[in-house]
Amino acid sequence: MKRLALVLALSVVSAAHAGSTINSTNAYSWGANIGDLNWRPDPTNGVSVGAYICQGYIYGANVGWINMGNGNPANHIQYQNNSATDFGVNFTIDPNNSGHGLLSGYAYGANIGWINFEATGNPYVIISNGQLRGFVWSANTGWINLDDLNVFVATDSIDPGVDTDGNGLPDAWEYTYFGHIGVDPNADPDGDGESNIAEYRAGTNPTDSNSVVHSARHLNISTRMRVLTDDNVLIGGFIITGTNPKKVILRGIGPSLTAVGVPGALQDPTLELHDASGVIAFNDNWKDTQQADIQMTGIPPTDDREPAIVKTLAPGAYTAVLRGSGNTTGVAVVEAYDLDSNRAVKLANISTRGFVDTGDNVMIGGFIVGAGLGNNGTGSEKVIVRAIGPSLTAVGVVGAMQDPTLELHDGNGATIAFNDNWKDTQQAEIQATGIPPTDDRESAIVRVIPGGAYTVIVRGVSGTTGVAVVEAYTLN
Repeated sequence: MKRLALVLALSVVSAAHAGSTINSTNAYSWGANIGDLNWRPDPTNGVSVGAYICQGYIYGANVGWINMGNGNPANHIQYQNNSATDFGVNFTIDPNNSGHGLLSGYAYGANIGWINFEATGNPYVIISNGQLRGFVWSANTGWINLDDLNVFVATDSIDPGVDTDGNGLPDAWEYTYFGHIGVDPNADPDGDGESNIAEYRAGTNPTDSNSVVHSARHLNISTRMRVLTDDNVLIGGFIITGTNPKKVILRGIGPSLTAVGVPGALQDPTLELHDASGVIAFNDNWKDTQQADIQMTGIPPTDDREPAIVKTLAPGAYTAVLRGSGNTTGVAVVEAYDLDSNRAVKLANISTRGFVDTGDNVMIGGFIVGAGLGNNGTGSEKVIVRAIGPSLTAVGVVGAMQDPTLELHDGNGATIAFNDNWKDTQQAEIQATGIPPTDDRESAIVRVIPGGAYTVIVRGVSGTTGVAVVEAYTLN
């Protein structure tokens, strides 16, 4: 009767705990001297594996209930295991292997005493599949195997922990870095471009500007310039990184530029998409092919003479070539939009080559940064922007611009950075990217930028003209 009372009492206490995260099939560890231990006797009383602590109960038919922790450590972060009221099993990411969650501390069974999750047994969780590995030690019952050949323990998820103030940041995370709850999730106390909520989601330190993942990326990349003929058409290159295919739309904009005040707009552009094997798609007038697919993107061209291509592309390098139908010339824009902005695959860079003229016909590149880890997709991106000219001569480009300058503008049109010769400013930072220009007269800018729209302008010093390349690379 006494034992039954204990079981009932434990059941009542455990009802306040988070629900068990243990897999209903793979819920057993094994002790040679005590038999099976069930880490999920039911969803309420079972063990919850969390990002900082474990809590809940294991049940063994031969040994009764084992307490993994009450879920309320005295310091709000992890159990100190220094008193009868502050004990339990802690979870910590292995500093030497981010794929492992180390288990340490003590569990307690009224019938068998303390169970030590100690380093000798190397108990841990494989983050990728949730499987527990290693051994734990009980002085009264011997070793307990978390992954016997026949049975093992696995967690379906890692519980982020209690979020008392409902700001998206678990209490334990706030106490770890700030010593209190109530932290503004959208603030950026270390000024690295990533908010507290973004740093939490990235697993970085919000109080250390050197601990950061710049989580935003290019969502759109475009270049506007005067399209000529032969080698001086508009040639845009872009790279898709990652391991999965990405759906994009490419657009060639010409005649609709007239309505927004651009003089000399190209009246009938065509668009080719190339990979390493050659042309993989072509379009002249966007309604000729893929009309339904293009309309479904929500951003079809506004003039029927403008081309567009929707394509799902494997990671790799691609080139878009925009020409005038019948070798006509004029100002045009080539664009690539990410249609899978919720996926980790990135449009990593744009590299556009063409003839840089003067006045309104300089080279103008644009890109939109977004899809970060902060609330509403906020975040930052680290980029290098380059203007390449004189080094093109060495690769056979005729009429290369000999001294380009580079401007970076924000969405309000304000100039936020300028460079003429790349070694004049940021030389060490540009060299550290591994892709500095090869000619001292070429321009480059490295910058961490928040989400938004940006414009890059390439001009020739003293109004000179010539063929140049503008590039924007993601450095995240």
